[in-house]
Formats: sequence, C-alpha cells, structure tokens
Amino acid sequence: MRCWRIGANYFFSLRTGFLPVWLLICLLAVPEAGWTFQDRPFFTRHLSPISNLFGLPGAEGGRLTAAEALDARLVLNVANSFVHGSTERDAQYLAGETTRYELVLRYGLPWGGEGGIDLPLVHHHDGYFDDFIDEFHDFFKISSNGRNGRQDGGIQYIFTRDGKTRFSVDGETAGMGDVALFYALPLVDADSDQRALALRMGIKLPTGDSDRLLGSGSTDFSLRLTGTDRQALENLRLTLFGGVGVLLMTDGDILPELQRNIVGAGFLGTSWNPLSWLSCKLQIDIHSPLFSGSEIRELSSWSQQIVAGFTFALPQDVFCDFAITENFIEETSPDVVLHLALRRTF
Repeated sequence: MRCWRIGANYFFSLRTGFLPVWLLICLLAVPEAGWTFQDRPFFTRHLSPISNLFGLPGAEGGRLTAAEALDARLVLNVANSFVHGSTERDAQYLAGETTRYELVLRYGLPWGGEGGIDLPLVHHHDGYFDDFIDEFHDFFKISSNGRNGRQDGGIQYIFTRDGKTRFSVDGETAGMGDVALFYALPLVDADSDQRALALRMGIKLPTGDSDRLLGSGSTDFSLRLTGTDRQALENLRLTLFGGVGVLLMTDGDILPELQRNIVGAGFLGTSWNPLSWLSCKLQIDIHSPLFSGSEIRELSSWSQQIVAGFTFALPQDVFCDFAITENFIEETSPDVVLHLALRRTF
C-alpha cells in the first residue's frame, strides 16, 4: 500500500513526477501520416479558495463554435491548497481542497459570433490528496512548507486582519457558484483552418453565497483577445494558442477594502499532435494580483501556473482532457490542481 501511495504521489507531482512522464510519452509517440489538430487550450483558471470566486475566465482559443452548433464541456478541477502566513496586520491559513465542477456551453449564433454560459458548482472539502502529497515530500526529502502541522484531513480557510476574522470556512461546504455569460466575435475569417482570432466578452454574476466562499459578491466584466495559429509551426505539427485581457470588477464581499477593480490576465500554450487521437499540450496561465495593501503573497503577488497534459479523442466525437497544474511561485496558487474535462459538439 505504501508503494502504491508513493507511486501516486510521484504521478500527482508536476515538478518532479508528472512532467517527466508527460515528456516521455510525447517523445515516444511516433507521428503518423494522417493526423488532425486538437488545438483548444485547457479550460483552466486560478483555483485557490479565494481567487476562483472572481471572474477570471477559463482559457479559450481563437476558434469559435460553428453556426447553429452547440459545444458542451463538463469540467472538473480539484485544487489542493496549503498556505499559511502572517504579517503585522494579516494572517491567513488555507488548508483543504476546492473542487469546481462546471458545465460550459458555447453556441454558434446563426448571424455570426458565439454565445455561452458557465454553470459552476463549488465544493470545499477535506484534502483527499493530502496523504499522497505528504508521503511524496517525505520520500523525496522535499520541504513540506509546514503541511505536516495542519489538522489531519480537515478543512479550514480563514483570514484575519487587525485581529478580526474577515472570512472563515471550517467544515465542508458546497453549492452553486457565480454564473458567467459570454459573447465572442471573430476578428479573422471564421472559416480559416490555419489562423483564428476572436474578441471575447463576459460578465460574471454574483449568484454564489459569498459567506460560504461559493461566490465573490461582485459583478465582473472580462474582455479578452484570443488566438489560435496552426500555420507558423505546421511542419512540426505544433499549434500555438494564447490570449490576453482585462477583468473589471465591482466591489465584492471578499476583503472589499483590499480588492482591486482592474486585473490583467493572459495565457500562452502549444499543442503537439503526434497521433490522430492524441494531443500533448503545455500551457502557462498568468494574472496580476486580485488584491493590494497586504503582504500576504497569495493576495498581493502575480499568479503564474504551468499546465501540462493530454487531449484524447474518444468514440462518438468525444474529447477528453487530462492535465496537472503546478504553481511557479510557492504560496501564490494551489500546490497541485487536477484537471479533467469531456467535450462534445452537437
């Protein structure tokens, strides 16, 4: 049993486990003559218990859904967090896991463009991966950053400022998150197979309960320019995708005196398609701080995450995404995020 857990730890660590496995599979995959592009980025976002509540949209490329077609995606993200720190005024302790289930729908409008909706369910719960991560750290003699001192298997998200508790979750909680609506316009010929550029607009509504950390209490507007390029590195079977944008937020219920109202965000990635049914993808997500006026790193630092994984083509035109997200900078985003998604176009 211990060997199995250590093996699982190795698999669930991007920094020294999953990334070498990912690279090995990519290198061993022999390109075949007939192949197709799977060029959509992973639909990932910052999944800390606090940051996931705001309107940072999931990554999307420049290609829009065809007219009168419905693109449906079921997304599961599980983020394991352990962050603790204190300054002269602030103290933060985040220990547990946040699971975000999302139904992501995109519809190609008959007159052009794309409409969409994200329907999330947020679940804060005990850390199912805690034992895996602890044993991995012990086996490879990696610093646990104080993880061993947390309460066993429990969940506690708490932030205090000037000795007063500003938010606290001490037990499992779940419910509907903040619903988001989207509209996108093509800026490059939508029928082009090589390059696509889109302007994406969105609004996140305060439908989740902020007292239970299921929503932010703010109304957030996003504006993004996203692109997909199959042509530049076509000879290498590589597709490039990326996006950059801005998030405009009204004052919410989560630390409103510290919250920023303008945040920049972007992502950049590539996919390699060695086989008609397999795509290897590497992606970097980044955004500016959501808060200011605090020395707590997760609040006042840039978030930079690396995402590595695969897209598999399944029968009935279903595509499955599997990826692991790891933070570049400790204590600015969750230690490990597991990403799974199923997508089909109707």
